[in-house]
Amino acid sequence: LPRCHIACKAIYVTSKESCPQGQSRIAIPYLDYDLKPGAVALPLKSRNLYSLKTAASSHIIVRFYILARECLVDMSGSETEVFNNLFLRWLLSSVVPHLYESTWYPGFGSVMRIVQTINETEISVQRQVNNVNDT
Repeated sequence: LPRCHIACKAIYVTSKESCPQGQSRIAIPYLDYDLKPGAVALPLKSRNLYSLKTAASSHIIVRFYILARECLVDMSGSETEVFNNLFLRWLLSSVVPHLYESTWYPGFGSVMRIVQTINETEISVQRQVNNVNDT
């Protein structure tokens, strides 16, 4: 099986028909408590709740993001864009502020790499659009 099919089997994916316009077919994670999070809920079929403070959950958000991106390979570009925008908004509002606290969260490991990847992707897509418009 292609990697995208394997990835999609591991994640809860809403059918195209039942997904409202402007929403992601792959649910965006959420923290159990915004001020002092202890766990993150991820739309994974094997397990939904991961502690943010244990070594076993190290980089769990990055691992989920990679799986989600592999699943999105077979979906339209607009679906990938919606997911990236919603995921980036969640990271910046709910996760990134905790990176500057004294509490160490192994589950948040490498999340700034996701922010950088999404930003670089958006910039390269925008350049392609501008190049097409210039011709």
